[in-house]
Amino acid sequence: MNPNTPKSTPESKASSRPPRKSLAAWTLLLPALLLAGVVWQARQEPESTSAPATNDGVGATPTKKAAPAAVAKPIIYTLFIPGDDGELHRKIVKDPNKTFTREDFAYRKTELQTQVMTKALELLFQEAPESFPKGTRLLRPVGMDGRARVDLSKEFAANADSWSSMETLMRVYSIVNTVIETKEQVSGSESSEVLFLIEGKPISTLGELDASDAIEPDMSLVAKS
Repeated sequence: MNPNTPKSTPESKASSRPPRKSLAAWTLLLPALLLAGVVWQARQEPESTSAPATNDGVGATPTKKAAPAAVAKPIIYTLFIPGDDGELHRKIVKDPNKTFTREDFAYRKTELQTQVMTKALELLFQEAPESFPKGTRLLRPVGMDGRARVDLSKEFAANADSWSSMETLMRVYSIVNTVIETKEQVSGSESSEVLFLIEGKPISTLGELDASDAIEPDMSLVAKS
């Protein structure tokens, strides 16, 4: 041993160790400091997790938009009533109790078409009974097989050979225009033709018109008023 090396004394050893009292104090203080940090962090967070929306949408919390409610549209029946002036006169009839939505159009379009075409013809015969042969009536709902099928009672065509040109045009196109114009609100771009049946059977002519095939509407006969 070097005689010049200072000897360790009990006092020097004691001074090199951390005081036991200070260590115990830190042990008690540490949890309090951690708790204070948690409280401070909580105070820095906003009360709501949703940031307020701005005009440009920046900072807004995305939210799931509710599906828009189905908008119901009223059913409109467009009647073309024969006039003494040799023109068809348009009459609009709205039924506030009958409506349809886009969902109806998508999932029950054929049913809707049948309903509106049938009702339109019934209204036509009620509104202008004098324009058609007595006893004319629709025997069954208007069918759809790519074209509208109108089945009328035998009274409609009983004396068709004696119809004048104007009577033929007014009677036939009153029905055709009414069916197609009313149907188109729930039909899109489907066929716009009417096939006439009498007592469920096809016919060859109505007056001077060829009725062996489906007939398209003729809006040139409609009054411009």
